[in-house]
Amino acid sequence: MMPRQVCTLLLLAAPYLGGQQCHTMSPFYAPRSTQQFYVYCLDAWGRIIWDCWVSYSMGYSETFNGHFHSNPPAPDSILEPPHMTCSGCLMSITRTKVGRAELIYWTPHPCINCVMSEYTHWVSFADICWVDQKPGWRHVGGNTTGHGGNEYDHWMTASAAYGIYYAILDFRARYPEQTSLCVNDMALPIGGKFDIDQNWDSPHFWHDRGMAVDINTTDSNACGPQEAGGIPLHLREDLL
Repeated sequence: MMPRQVCTLLLLAAPYLGGQQCHTMSPFYAPRSTQQFYVYCLDAWGRIIWDCWVSYSMGYSETFNGHFHSNPPAPDSILEPPHMTCSGCLMSITRTKVGRAELIYWTPHPCINCVMSEYTHWVSFADICWVDQKPGWRHVGGNTTGHGGNEYDHWMTASAAYGIYYAILDFRARYPEQTSLCVNDMALPIGGKFDIDQNWDSPHFWHDRGMAVDINTTDSNACGPQEAGGIPLHLREDLL
């Protein structure tokens, strides 16, 4: 018997596009978004096999996107129906809040000389970009929250990055004694939950979307006195 194969047809929803795209992985879907698909069994000639059921399971990369912690386990994307559906039936996937690479495995039933299919996709915000260190600021905060070094936690949307850049230029012009500033957490490389307490929850809510940045004050262990880049507490409101 010729092999049977499983494929998916995207329906009713498209991948997240957002603003300026900084990542090339495809397809990508925004965290917490929901898409619907029709699922089919196909024979070797691409013809639909209606008398067929499809089972599926989910896999993902544990350390991708700077999540170097796994206890408790990360929340999974939710597939409905949860384990099996019929050929030609509608199913939905509600993406996890965690930015990561995911893989769905599909198996047709009955499985007679069949072929298992895979569907790889990304749960991500594609408009989050790497933010270089600039004259007058330096990256700090890496290796402190279980999310890797500074290369993992200094990503933002372009609009937010330009906003903080010009705000820092203005602040240093008004306070020339502030020779530099310490720029702490922004977002993870493809966005999604930035759980500084390693529990897959906020408080870094706006960091999840790449629209927030932490600027250290002089009482911070990551930065220290003003000459090292910390902002005096009485001046922190002037940076807003």
